[in-house]
Amino acid sequence: MRPGEAVALQETDVYRQFNQIWVSKTLFRRERQKAIYELTPPKTDTSIRKVDMDPTIISMIDSLLEYKKQHGFKKSPFLFTTTDGFPLSVDQTRQVITRIGKKTSIQKHLFTYILRHTHISILAGDGKGLPDIMKRVDHKNSETTTQIYIHVTKEMRERTVSRLAVELNQLMDIKEELKRK
Repeated sequence: MRPGEAVALQETDVYRQFNQIWVSKTLFRRERQKAIYELTPPKTDTSIRKVDMDPTIISMIDSLLEYKKQHGFKKSPFLFTTTDGFPLSVDQTRQVITRIGKKTSIQKHLFTYILRHTHISILAGDGKGLPDIMKRVDHKNSETTTQIYIHVTKEMRERTVSRLAVELNQLMDIKEELKRK
């Protein structure tokens, strides 16, 4: 999700029985005051989508909600909130990601889109097709996905060479078998 889509998520957007999250809005703040925000449609009309999630993510959301309840967070429809119930801003999310990054061995500066970029790179590395990736992350233009996000890794190149070798060897085995007959 885009950062604004993530901070706009509400508990009613979590479809536990299907392990999906409904992305249907973006949180927008004109002023840097936590109480002044609006929910707007996502970037494009087709940005409204259901995103399949691993059951572990759904479980983590439930744990977050339980944590907020146990620690006295003010009731709020939003998943990601401050203790007084207001939704987190994209700036606050950026600060959290930066703090987490400093506690890891990752040398690269982490930013709010890092999870989105990483997600797309993992999908590409696992051999998911461009149309599937584009649909999952709501890209209309394949150039956006291929030029900005998909980085051909050494592992992907090696897998391609290995796959071609297997196919070529099978083809050669068939040719040899035909010669003998």
